[in-house]
Amino acid sequence: MKPVAGLIALLAVCAALLRWLPSREARPAVAAQTLLAAKPAEQVAGFTISTGPDASWRYVRSKGQWRCLDAQGAFAEESAVQELLRAALETRGTPVPFPAAADPVWKLELQGSKLLEREDRHVLVSVELLRRFDSPPAGHALARIAGAPERVLDIDTDLAQLATRTGPGFPPLLDARLGAGCFDNSFRYFQRYFFDYTGGPSFEVRSGPRAEDPARLDWVLAEEGREMPAIEWRAGGYGGIWIRAKALAFASRQRLTQLGLESPFLTMVAQPDSGPALVIRAARPTPSRECWIYNETSGLVMQVDPALLEQILATPAMFTDASRANPFERWLRK
Repeated sequence: MKPVAGLIALLAVCAALLRWLPSREARPAVAAQTLLAAKPAEQVAGFTISTGPDASWRYVRSKGQWRCLDAQGAFAEESAVQELLRAALETRGTPVPFPAAADPVWKLELQGSKLLEREDRHVLVSVELLRRFDSPPAGHALARIAGAPERVLDIDTDLAQLATRTGPGFPPLLDARLGAGCFDNSFRYFQRYFFDYTGGPSFEVRSGPRAEDPARLDWVLAEEGREMPAIEWRAGGYGGIWIRAKALAFASRQRLTQLGLESPFLTMVAQPDSGPALVIRAARPTPSRECWIYNETSGLVMQVDPALLEQILATPAMFTDASRANPFERWLRK
């Protein structure tokens, strides 16, 4: 009898949904309500996104930046997180009839400052989406607050659409850029790069104000006491790697030795015009052709594409040889 009872309950949910769907536009006007009757009494310090029993991702705010605990502490996209939280706290909708027993298809749990200390994760409020619809511009959804199953609102923003994935296999909202979280708001460009190869050459590519136009920079490459002109767009393109290129995956820092990053093939230091230096360790490819780097500034271990590693492991000729195409051209494009 249990399977039959379960089927009957499922059919009841489907019937309720079918009765509601065609009538959305035809329903009499009802005053919109805020989904949250009252905003949380304290600031949101973390949140969890769940799309099923075995699919959830935890985020915490650390030193003013959002990080994903389930991606080795990788950064989340700040603007995307803020948009999601604002929408969750302020979204409005109209009440609709819907079975109280319906299970959510997506869930956003907002947590307080003691989320890592308390067994209950210091939950402030939990928003549940019962159904999602893709109508433009931002979809809409049937939503409720956990603990109040009878009050279901049709909200005009599908919150799950705001929590998109930035790459295959990544959690929602992740900022997979190699230099994510490393630059302050006043950062404009890199002034200097220093390359130190284990058992090989060390050289520096640095800039200085142009004599006839101090607003422009002249670049030089210095190696073993010699200096030669460097090509401006090559230096700018190499810097673009750390602004635009993205990781393929993240790993624990406990694997630094295993991945060859405790004694790296290259240590590269990039000095921005504002803020702390970006320090990168790069290892040679593994026997399986995996390529890994360690961003000391952010504390993240990242896998990169083999072709990208070849560019990271720059040589002096890449900055000075005008007879060859700019190897960093793609990173000059926004």
